[in-house]
Amino acid sequence: MRFHKILFSNHGASIYVILIVASGVVLLLSMPSASRLSELIQQPWRPFPLPFFLTYAVLSAITALSIGSPAAPVLNETRKAPVILTVMARIAFGQFLMLPLVAYSRVLFPKTATPLIATAAYILLLGVLMALVGVLLEIYASHQARNSVGFRYGFLLAYMAIPLVGLASKSPVAQAIALVSPIQTIRRLLSGSPATFEWASIFLIPAAIAIGATLLILRKRQTRAHA
Repeated sequence: MRFHKILFSNHGASIYVILIVASGVVLLLSMPSASRLSELIQQPWRPFPLPFFLTYAVLSAITALSIGSPAAPVLNETRKAPVILTVMARIAFGQFLMLPLVAYSRVLFPKTATPLIATAAYILLLGVLMALVGVLLEIYASHQARNSVGFRYGFLLAYMAIPLVGLASKSPVAQAIALVSPIQTIRRLLSGSPATFEWASIFLIPAAIAIGATLLILRKRQTRAHA
């Protein structure tokens, strides 16, 4: 399989364009106007990176689900380009295209770039997770003879919203559960340095889900190969 087909098959180019343009527009809106720049000495500008990174995360998740879904029908098509490697190549390419915007967002972090780096790393992990889940949901939907769109966006909504219920409690455990949601995670990463247990919730839980999804995909691939 040629490299350009790996990256751009199934309308891949349009997916990347939507991700970059929409995130870029939000980033530009996060910047001060030219007239505001002249007033920064008298009225200092307080950067607010949350809208850009939330948009970036949500669109990355949607893009990843859209990338993972079409890969499922070719689960055992060729051993030269296994589905997981194909999906990971597309995710990596999409994040590479976003690098200029991420680098430009450094303006929103005048003191330290640590929150920027941590948030960008988390969004990359989120994209990997969502792409692998997209493959599994497509497999499940095909077995049910149904379209996977409802499953994909239902999962995304649940993953984003349900853990936020933990914010209603002051319990550390409930607060950690809330961090499973990308919305709360990004807010926490941008607002300050998370505690040790929060780092575990932020990175270890999605990493564990991604590893589990990978093992399930490999198992499905082996099953189809021997069928």
